[in-house]
Formats: sequence, structure tokens, C-alpha cells
Amino acid sequence: MEVHGHMCYEFFEQQSTTHDQAQTACEVKKGWSIAVVANREVLNIIRNHLNLEIRSQQNYWVKVHQDFAEELNATWCTYAFLVYTNFGNPVGKLGYYEPLEGEGDKCNLTYGYVCQYEPVPITECALLEVPDNGYLKNNTRQVGSVATLGCKSGYIDKKRRETISRTCLETGLWSGRSPNCIDLQFLQNSTNSTTTTYSPLGPFPNIAANRQSKRDNHSSESLGVGVGIGLGIAAVLVAGFIVFLMYRRYSKAKEFNGDQMNAEPTSFDNRVIQKDHAIEPPFPLEAMVGTGDIIGVSEKDKEAKIPEKDSKNPFSNGVM
Repeated sequence: MEVHGHMCYEFFEQQSTTHDQAQTACEVKKGWSIAVVANREVLNIIRNHLNLEIRSQQNYWVKVHQDFAEELNATWCTYAFLVYTNFGNPVGKLGYYEPLEGEGDKCNLTYGYVCQYEPVPITECALLEVPDNGYLKNNTRQVGSVATLGCKSGYIDKKRRETISRTCLETGLWSGRSPNCIDLQFLQNSTNSTTTTYSPLGPFPNIAANRQSKRDNHSSESLGVGVGIGLGIAAVLVAGFIVFLMYRRYSKAKEFNGDQMNAEPTSFDNRVIQKDHAIEPPFPLEAMVGTGDIIGVSEKDKEAKIPEKDSKNPFSNGVM
């Protein structure tokens, strides 16, 4: 159980109750109702309760006051949950489901729930403070009374709201939040110098979208980023391998050219010798008999005399 002001909040952690069942379970007890998130303080109570490892993934059915989330439809099923910032700070968030017909109605999902009750009846709220550079009207403190707040001339609410209404609730707390008034001239100068336009927050600033759909979108985005990183790494490796092969080829060509330049020029005789060594037969030429391809010289042929040509007869072929 948590206590804030004159109101007590009871948490039912078992994740087994639909939205309608949660409302009925709270209202069964006299003076109890499902917890109403009317301001940031109540949401922080839920945040503090969820800020434990065993509870950090739990959801709790609650009700959201219209002044705290003006864009919220009163017929929607709302729940509270916990998220962590990049710095590890816990933040309480609100999610919602629009009731649907049939099995697709997510209001039938089973979560925990929070009930509220007041042990002592409350008749008035604490005195509201006048915001800096702003004003306060109709500041009656009785339960059910409404106070109107706004910014003075020359100032504007940070969220571009002209006036803000806050209601004294039965919990003894005021609904909504007071304006944050900033200098309009300073805002215009900042806008002109940064070339960016100031615009109010988009729809549903206090209401988080369906967390499951966010997880699905995050998963698909993570998959795309992972594939892109993988392809980038593969491209770098392939490029590195190509550069390595080109370097190897260039190094070999340079080495070969260097050897040719440093080598002694090969003469005709050297080339003949190199060729003879390259095709040297495994037996002496003297032992070979001419075959037409390679002609060997025998002892008998050495002693034979070759008839000389007749120098006077140019048609003599040397055959006797």
C-alpha cells in the first residue's frame, strides 16, 4: 500500500484481471475505486512501486483524469507501466486501448490493477500556488471547485495553452498541472536564430502508444539496422581482400622486373649453353647413331672421307 496526501493506494500485482474486472474488484469495497491518475504525483507513486526487477515488466489497470490527459477518451481502457531512459532512470508511462468488439478487444488482456480509497473524508484541497509570470482565478479549495490558471501578457505557456483548468478532487489533490510561462520575445528570438520553429507537442503527450506495437516496430528497425551493419562489414572485408590481392600482384611484378634489370645480359653463346643444359640427353652423343632427329657420329664415320666438290663444276653435289 502507498499513501499520498489523504489517499491510500492498494496494488494488486497478479496479472490476471481484465479492465472491467479490475473496476468491479475495486468498487466492491465501500469507498474504494480504481486508482485515478490525475497528476504526475500519482503516476510517480506507481513508478516507485514498479521500480523493482520483479515488477518492472508488469502492467496495472488505472483510470486517467481528463485534466491530466485532455486528449484521452473517457471510454478507453488505460494502464500504467514502467520504462527506463538511456541513463537508467525509471519513468512512469500510461498506455491505452480503444474498446473493440469481439476477440480483438485488448481491454480483455489480463493485468494487475490499483485501487484507491480515503480513510478520512476530504472536503478541500491545498492552496494552489500562482505560477511564475502567470495568474490564478477562482481559487476556492472545496472538493469539486475549479481553478483557472494562465500566463500574463508577454508570456506564453510552454505547451501553447492559453488557460488551464484544475479541479479539486476527492483525493485532496488538484488535477492536471499549472502552466510553465516563458518570455514570448525570448522564444521568438530563439526561433529566428536557430531556424527551427516552435510547435506544441503532438497528440497524446502524456499517453504512451501501445507498448507491444512499439516493441514490434523496434524489433523491425533493429533488424534493418543489423542487416545494414552486416552488409557494411562484408563490403569492407571484400574491399580489403581485393586491395591485398592487388598489392601481392604488384609486389611480384616489381620483384620480377628488378631481377631482370640486375641480371647479366645473356649472350648468344650463353643462350645456346643454357639450351644444351636444358635438353642434355642422359647418354653421350658419341654412342648414338643418327636417327634423323639427332645425328650422332660413330668411329667409322670419323675415318670416312667426304668427297670434295669440284670447284670447276658448279653442279657437282659431291657424290662420287
